[in-house]
Amino acid sequence: MNPRVEGMTRVIAIANQKGGVGKTTTACNLAACLATAKRQTLLIDLDAQSNATLTMGVDPRDIRERNVLHVLKNPDSLPRVMIEIDECLDLVPAHIDLSSEEYSLINTMGAETQIKKAVKQVMEDYDYVLFDCPPNLGICTRNAFQCATEIIIPFDPSPYSFDGLEKIRDYIARAEQDRDIQITTYGVLCRAQLQRNVDKDALERLQQLFGKRTLPPIRQNIKVVEASAERTVVVWNEPSAIGAQDYIKFAKAILHMESSIESDSFSLRVVGDQQ
Repeated sequence: MNPRVEGMTRVIAIANQKGGVGKTTTACNLAACLATAKRQTLLIDLDAQSNATLTMGVDPRDIRERNVLHVLKNPDSLPRVMIEIDECLDLVPAHIDLSSEEYSLINTMGAETQIKKAVKQVMEDYDYVLFDCPPNLGICTRNAFQCATEIIIPFDPSPYSFDGLEKIRDYIARAEQDRDIQITTYGVLCRAQLQRNVDKDALERLQQLFGKRTLPPIRQNIKVVEASAERTVVVWNEPSAIGAQDYIKFAKAILHMESSIESDSFSLRVVGDQQ
């Protein structure tokens, strides 16, 4: 592992209780961009569907004995289940077993803080910890909210994508109260076709809700879909594609928030960056 950038670790959950809005694609491409920008990054897959795990080239069938379910049961197991994906990117994979055992975890003492306990052990090794959350507000998402200091909520242009926002905000408010902190929340429009009025309206609504915390939109692009089908990320697979450039711009917006960004040692260049 390379020496990490000095400073506070940023812990970011990517969450929305609606499925199909681009959570996993956003989490994986952001992780890839951060790693390429030489930020030590840990991506934690909290979704039993294991799509982030698959996207990072890991077959869930190979990690039944070393995945995030074990961390939820025993926080001390985190270092054992981590997989190195890239020089600056590690993954905590997910397995389908999580879906059948998730409800039993609820009765575990301190069930909502297991991931927080685990991450605390490795926090000093990473600049970024990212959570790919499942499309619900169950125990896994609540674990992410109890650990994260920032939350990114991806939306698609569908009006249904906004329907559960109030419930998400309630959970965030609860996490803030539990931890006595302010969690910074962002919104991002994914799979947008900004020439369509419905997409323009969705972006305008997002900007009304999040103001300056609205992150750059991700345009719909076949290369993003193809990269997902090939179990990789578009910023690595097709860095010149429109979708890749959008995710790079999105990642740079995240990087620009670093408090010590003015230092010359903090390069913002990531793969495929067209400056």
